[in-house]
Formats: sequence, C-alpha cells, structure tokens
Amino acid sequence: MTGILPDYTIHLPGHLPIDVTTTIYRIVQEALTNVHKHSAATDVIIHLHSDIGNLYLSISDNGRGFNPSQNTSGFGIQGMRERAIAELPVSMAAQPTTLPPELADLTQCERQVLRLIATGANNREIAESLYVSEQTVKNHVTNILSRLNLRDRTQAAIFANAFLSIL
Repeated sequence: MTGILPDYTIHLPGHLPIDVTTTIYRIVQEALTNVHKHSAATDVIIHLHSDIGNLYLSISDNGRGFNPSQNTSGFGIQGMRERAIAELPVSMAAQPTTLPPELADLTQCERQVLRLIATGANNREIAESLYVSEQTVKNHVTNILSRLNLRDRTQAAIFANAFLSIL
C-alpha cells in the first residue's frame, strides 16, 4: 500500500474491448509501481481519454524524475511502450485500404520486417521468423527508418500499425 490516492479523469465513449482494457490496466499498474518504488511522489495524476479512433493515457507525478537515456537498471518504460505497441490497436477507426506512397516503395522483405516490428517482435525474433540473419534484419530496419523518415523502431511500429491490415 502506497498511501497515494491518484487523481484521475477518464473520458471514454462506452466500453472498450477486454484486451484493450487489460492492456491499459497493466500499463497503469506498471507506472504506479514505478512511482511507488522510485519517485518518492506524493501526488499522481492519471488521464485516460479518446478521440476519433485513438486512446491517450497520461500518468504524471510530483516525484523525482530520471533521464531515460541514463536508466540502465530496469525496463519499465520500455516494457509499457512495447506492451502498448504490441497489444493495443493504434487506431480503433477503420483501417485504410491503400498503402501510402512511402510504404509502397518498400521492398517486400522490408514490408515483412515492418509488419513484424508492428507486432512488437525484436530483431532476433524477426530473423528467426524470416529465416535470415539478425544483421540482415538490422539492415532492413535501417532502410525502413531512412525511407520512412522515422527516428526509431517505436515510431516505425506506430506508423505501421495504422496500415497493418494492408501491409
């Protein structure tokens, strides 16, 4: 028991599918565990809302922060991010029916890699699935990020999820 009673706002239209609800619960659970263990916070604020086809979850506190690039002891934030990518649909709206030009320009192998990135697979898992080396996967990821003008595989996964049904 933490002694912290979070303030929260939830604005959702109706009910969410059980898998989405469970994923949100697990992400909030991990975030609150991190707040309790590491931040020495006395206040926590949780916001959950949606707009057309998207969910937004924000959790903030008044505790000690840290620089994520210097965090080497745990994988809480990374795990929450990966859970959201792998288990939550980026858009609950209708999926597009045609590929945008930048995706159409990817090779078939690059599209396969991007599809697997969107499901949360790491390079080793992608390599095993496609029967190629991890270095080949790394080369494809580099090409994908460059061609799509994306910063990292998280952005690639988010981008790809919007087109997963036709990728």
